[in-house]
Amino acid sequence: MNFKVMKNRKTYYFFSLALIVASILLFLIKGFNYGIDFKGGNIIRVTFDKETNETEIKAAFTKIKDKINADSNRFYFSPDQVVVQAVAEGKQREFIIQYPVANLDTKSTSEIHDTILEELSTLLPYDRSTREISNVGPTLGDEMKKQALQAAFLSVIGILLYLGYRFDFHSASGVIVAVVHDLLIVLGFISLMGIEFDTTILAAV
Repeated sequence: MNFKVMKNRKTYYFFSLALIVASILLFLIKGFNYGIDFKGGNIIRVTFDKETNETEIKAAFTKIKDKINADSNRFYFSPDQVVVQAVAEGKQREFIIQYPVANLDTKSTSEIHDTILEELSTLLPYDRSTREISNVGPTLGDEMKKQALQAAFLSVIGILLYLGYRFDFHSASGVIVAVVHDLLIVLGFISLMGIEFDTTILAAV
């Protein structure tokens, strides 16, 4: 297949410009689906007694939500916000489960968190001796977001400066435009698809 790039360059220019504008609008209007690394949340690593899967774990959280709300109406997040990741392929018994932190006082948050762990162990028994729990507070999450964005910005500036130094001006300008072009479009795609934006995605971008 023969693409007549130069002949149709105006069409490609318009197409690229449209993608860039759309990406920027997505940043401003929709934003990113920040992961727990950036917005704060609870992370549990558990090894279940039997094989299970993401659907069963989320179904368990739905039941936990119903129970907590029946008692106190304080369940503060949707089961859809639960992120479930199998640690290894094959027999899926060990999982990392992430869910948001509560915008509640410390005592209420602790009580709900303890209830979630207790109810989860009842619905899907797991080995408590291997359980690992950690959390990222909203304040720390915001600070990590700020630092990550600053680091990403400085990295891009560093790359652009290197390209400007390594190549002559005319060659470097084309490469710089291409780098910025690709970066904006990739970020726009991530925003559009609602892909969780965490430290792994940031490093990849």
